[in-house]
Amino acid sequence: MRIRLFLSALFRLRNLAVLAISVGMAAILPSVLGLNHLNYIAYTAALAVYLISVVQSLASNEFNESFIKRQKLKEIKELNRTCSRLANEAKKYTESVYLQKLRKVMGDKNDIVNSFLRGEHNYLKERIVEQTLNLVIAYIKLLTNFCIRSKELYSTDI
Repeated sequence: MRIRLFLSALFRLRNLAVLAISVGMAAILPSVLGLNHLNYIAYTAALAVYLISVVQSLASNEFNESFIKRQKLKEIKELNRTCSRLANEAKKYTESVYLQKLRKVMGDKNDIVNSFLRGEHNYLKERIVEQTLNLVIAYIKLLTNFCIRSKELYSTDI
């Protein structure tokens, strides 16, 4: 996570703009002032300004909070994809009664996720959606295992 945070700070648009402007100034200023032999110092100063901007981003609470929000959103979207993938796998094994229940659960899950994605960021909403998705994943896994075992039981001659 620390590496992602650092890379996010390196490639932040503001920091890249600072880098572009400072490198541009480092390329133009020595030739305008007639100090061509000090080019390497100008480029070193431009790099230093960029690194200071990156460190400033890393220390910024606003940047850290937005990074954490983006990571949580990615995590929730990944849980949502996992739910959908598991539901598609479960459809192979379920009977019609359980398939209807699965569709209802997936519909409710989609409503909850869509309401989260539409609204503004709220910590409580985020936790509710995260726990809901974890519960749906557990339910789908249990349903799949139940249906597989049920079919095995019905196919066994006693």
